[in-house]
Parts: sequence; structure tokens; C-alpha cells
Amino acid sequence: MKRILPILLMLLLLTAVPSAFASGESHTVTAVYQMDGYPDGTFTVADGSKLSSELNSNTFKSVSKYVYGTDFIGWFLDADCTEAVPKDLKATQDLTVYGGWQSWDEERTELMDAWIAEMDSAKTLLNYMPMYTEESFLPYQTALFQKWNSVSRVSWEEIQRLQELQASLVPVHDREEVIWDIWGDQIPQENTDGYAFYLLQDAEHFKPCLTAFLLEDQSQVKGNIVICSGGGFNYRGNNGEGYPTAQHMNALGYNCYVLQYRLRPYAQIDAGLDLQRAIRYIRYHAEDKGIAMTDKIATIGYSAGGFVVCMQATECYGAILPTAFYPDYVCDDVDRVNSDVLVAAPIYGLNADGFQKTENTSLPALFLAVGTRDGMMESYTQGFLSVQKLTPAELHVYDGVPHGFGMADRFAGADQMDTQFDAFLQVYFGLSERNISNQ
Repeated sequence: MKRILPILLMLLLLTAVPSAFASGESHTVTAVYQMDGYPDGTFTVADGSKLSSELNSNTFKSVSKYVYGTDFIGWFLDADCTEAVPKDLKATQDLTVYGGWQSWDEERTELMDAWIAEMDSAKTLLNYMPMYTEESFLPYQTALFQKWNSVSRVSWEEIQRLQELQASLVPVHDREEVIWDIWGDQIPQENTDGYAFYLLQDAEHFKPCLTAFLLEDQSQVKGNIVICSGGGFNYRGNNGEGYPTAQHMNALGYNCYVLQYRLRPYAQIDAGLDLQRAIRYIRYHAEDKGIAMTDKIATIGYSAGGFVVCMQATECYGAILPTAFYPDYVCDDVDRVNSDVLVAAPIYGLNADGFQKTENTSLPALFLAVGTRDGMMESYTQGFLSVQKLTPAELHVYDGVPHGFGMADRFAGADQMDTQFDAFLQVYFGLSERNISNQ
């Protein structure tokens, strides 16, 4: 059974997480990538920590492991890459490791070119899931995810299998019905020329869009919700977060839109601009698309998507234009539409510092939720104590629930978040009265 822990009791139960370095010495690891354009990196590890795990956590943060024409084959103890870092090696002193790469031969290049072309097509289709029947799409999606990063095991047989599954997709909607491109000919963004996109979630030609879930009877609509799935800005977890949220909140009377926002290598502010543009797009096109209640818009985001929601509320709000971030961008009529929302729900992902620093005088009411098994719970609940002084806020803490619970009824304890969110929305959309308390 779901239970909401009172915030004061919960904070008494919180204990400080001990530092990894509290009990002993630390060492510096230098990672020499040995790839043109890749600067060496350094990081600190605790004495006795497993080096292979530390390398997985601390390398390839700002550069891609996947470089066209080569395969990364691992970390080595020598620059000639003859002695691989042992899996069980522990850090006992300062250490330098070297990245090993293997160039593609002609046969590998031909295979990978075909694989990249197939992935480009697949990446686009992943954003279009509601266009197809679930029965035809899920086998394709499952096969795709199994092979997504399996570069070393790519084969012509796997490419053919994906092509056959794609050809068997059964459409139920035209693209224009459910997929709305939110930007015009120009998109404000950082320059990504030369970046290897081929094993990221999105292809180089990706354009942010909304996947729309509209109610058939707009006279019964309570309001509109824009949804941002999580994924650490590396992918969008739409299956566990975005699409289930749209389906749950659709059933409760809301038009819903899953935002396919920009991921790495784009700057995070680009995702915030995508959310701002989505809000403006919905309002601008309300009449021609027959959308009701566009004065009542909420945003909800999970984990990294929660940070996108916070960025929109604190940096990309109201009348602020994209030119505040990209002066060369040319604004259009959509950019002139107000982008404030009434409610924001950053779920298990909250940037409280952004709310402290913002100049936004029309902050949305905040609906917050986190599980007690979430490693971010302490900072998240501390953030709640901070933001509740700035705007109305309600916190739900779900006992025994981990990070990433979404709105898919996967975890007992968090399975009533949809109705709790609905009740909160109705108050701040002006549809009902209720005493909102900071729980």
C-alpha cells in the first residue's frame, strides 16, 4: 500500500552517506585516450577501489567512446596497448592508463556503414511508436534494443532481421496526426559538427518533436501536460516514463504530449529551449489543431527530464526568447507566445539551486515525488525544503521505491501517483478546491 511519509519524520530517518575517501588514502588516475581531439583526463579514486569500475564511471564523459572508423578495445597499462587493465586490479598508487583503438578494415567498414544507415532509420522510428500497433512495434523495438550498442557483434543477419521487422510495422496513424515538429527551419543550438552520432539515441538529422496524445472530446479536457522522460541526457526513457504517463493522464482527462527533446552532444539548455518551444507551439496552434484549455498547461519530467522541467521554469520561461542563449537565432511568431505554466512536476530530479537563482516572478506550483530507495532522496528532499519557500510545493515520498519508478504501475507504493498528480493539477488549474499541504 502506498504511504506518504511526513517530511519531518522522513528527514529524521535520513543518515549522511559516508565519503568514499573517509577511511583512507586516495590516488590519481590519468586516462590517456590516444585519440586525436581527445584530451587526457584525470580523476581521483579511493585506495583499494576496483579500477575497472572506476574507469567505467569516470571516462568518456565529455567525449564519445564510438569514433567512426575505429573500435575502442579497452584500457591498457602501457601506451602500446599490450597489457590490458586486469578486471580485478585495485587502486594502490597513482596510475596512468592508455586507451586502445582498432581501425576498421574494408569489410568492417562496409558492414558498419550498413549498420549505421539502419540505425539512423530506427532512431527516428523510436520516436514514432504511437503511429503503429503495439503488437507490431514491440518485437522491432526489442530486437533493436538488444543490438543497440553491440558494435562488436554486428552482422549482416542482424541488419536483415531488423529490416524485416521494420517492414512488418502496422501503422494506425498518419505521422502528422501524432508527431508534431516544434521548430521551424532554424533551431537554436550548439555546433555539433564532427561529432559521431552513430551510436547515440538520435541521428544527426534529429529534430525535436512532440508525440501527441489528444482526447477525442476536447470539451471534456481538464488541461494539457508536456512530458519529459529521463535518461541522463543520453536517451529518453519513453517506454517506462513518457508513454505510460501520457496514457494514465489521458485516462484522467488531460491532453498529453511526450517531448522528444535534444540529448548529448547538445547542451542541456537546448533541451530546456525545446520544452519552452513545445509549450509555445501548443498555445500557438491551439485553434488549428483543436486543442482546448491551453491556458492550463503543466510539465512533468523524470530524473534528467525533471531537470529539463526545472530549466524551463527557471531559465526558459515567460517572454524570454531563444536569442538570450543564441543571439544569431531568428525568432518567429511562435517564439513570441508566453511560455509560463501553472504546474511543474520534476519527479526524482530537482534543481533547487535554479529556483533560488531565477528571476522568474511567475514560478509554477511544484508537485514532487521520490522513493526511499533512491540514492538522490536526501538531496531531493533537501531541495524540497528550499523550493517550498518560493512557490507552493507538495512532496510525496514512496516507501521502498527505487529511482526510475515512472508512472507504469511497476512499484507498489508509487502506483497512485497519477491520481495524486491529478488532484494537485485540479487545484492549480482552478478546477477544484483543496488544502495543499507540504507533505
